[in-house]
Amino acid sequence: MIDLLAELPRLDNVLLRREALELGVDDKRLARMVGAGDLVRLRHGIYADARVWGKADSRTRHLLLATGVRRLYGDTVALSHVSAALAYGAPDWQLGYDSVHVTHLNGFAGRRQARTVHHRGSCYVDDLTVDEHGWITTPARTFVDVAKSLPTAVALVVADWILHKGLATKDQLWDALDRQGEAPYTLRIRAVIAHADPLAESVGETRSRYEFRAAGLPDPVPQLEIRDARGRFLARVDFAWPELKVIVEFDGRVKYDDMLKPGQTILDVIRAEKRRDRDLAALGWTVIRIEWDDLATPGPVMQRIRQALSRRAA
Repeated sequence: MIDLLAELPRLDNVLLRREALELGVDDKRLARMVGAGDLVRLRHGIYADARVWGKADSRTRHLLLATGVRRLYGDTVALSHVSAALAYGAPDWQLGYDSVHVTHLNGFAGRRQARTVHHRGSCYVDDLTVDEHGWITTPARTFVDVAKSLPTAVALVVADWILHKGLATKDQLWDALDRQGEAPYTLRIRAVIAHADPLAESVGETRSRYEFRAAGLPDPVPQLEIRDARGRFLARVDFAWPELKVIVEFDGRVKYDDMLKPGQTILDVIRAEKRRDRDLAALGWTVIRIEWDDLATPGPVMQRIRQALSRRAA
């Protein structure tokens, strides 16, 4: 009798029912393995190694299901929309993990079934590429699909990330949108591409910039390097209005983790940031810090920034 669990790593820890039958494993044995906790049934016809599933985070679980769906439908589909974004490694802010998204390449009608969203859309040669599991929409086409179906702020996060990682250029984003023709969403997506910035280094920075514009604030200079009177490097700040000497920094746990040096704690980094803020203040800069909670209800912090800019302008 075949050791099915030993076969699973070769199958990317995902098993289709039809693959099990080809290996001589019938439905009764599959049911027993699910009952024993060896397999997890993800949807009709797709199972995963319970050992891997139990340790996996939400993104990994989504991608395990996506692997099964792609094998189930083969070359007739391309991974797309949210699922393609997650496969590329995009930030998962408001993307969602519930259903796998595929676009059919054979004109198949769209539907939602068994944790899978089947999209019907025209894919041109430049809209598709391949990875180890089969067809997947390119980063540029993936952005367009996400932007069509999700709020503007989410689309901007994905666009910034794609540009920052060098997965596509702005010209490629424009081209991918142009291939879609004219549609009600076109103007909104054009505004997202125009506002997208490869200098954005985090979701928090993108969301802050989005709220600046929504509040009617002038566009800041991103990632500005500031030097002291002797020309020595003092800081590189998230956002600045240099002519008014106002700085806005986004504070997030991930950012502090990225700033850690060997032997440092987050407390060490925070203390260093406070010393830096004092040095900036001594040079006449006003520093305002934004946290995640501020972005949940951005009105008050946007007003603080507006007032700081107005005071300096006066």
